[in-house]
Amino acid sequence: MYYKGSLMLHTLRTLVDNDSLWFKIIYDIANTFKFQTIDGNEIINYIEQKIGKELTPFFNQYLQQNKLPIFQYSLQKNGRSTTLVFNWDAVENFNMPLLINTGIQDFWIYPSKETKEVDLGLFDINEFRVRTDLMYIEVKKL
Repeated sequence: MYYKGSLMLHTLRTLVDNDSLWFKIIYDIANTFKFQTIDGNEIINYIEQKIGKELTPFFNQYLQQNKLPIFQYSLQKNGRSTTLVFNWDAVENFNMPLLINTGIQDFWIYPSKETKEVDLGLFDINEFRVRTDLMYIEVKKL
């Protein structure tokens, strides 16, 4: 339980995808709010403003739920190509992008609660992996 906050922040850092911006935000939070009594919403609003993204579903999932978001997926062969079928089992409006790898390089997909499909082309199905080392999530292969 105690590691959840740090892993949530590491996930957010991955989503920001810009370490110089991320560490500037962390530094600026300490300086902007020093000697003040604040609440979590002020920090969330500050981060959203600096990143330029609305993160309410992200923080609702990680701060107000005891379970992690679950990335559900299946790989379906279509001839020589493979299709990734996927969705999130998470709070309403949760649409966090996710890094996956097919053995060559990482790339982003954009799951939501609705089931989506992406053609991954030709690759070794055994090489497929979800980057759980960078994102604090559960993964469920269907």
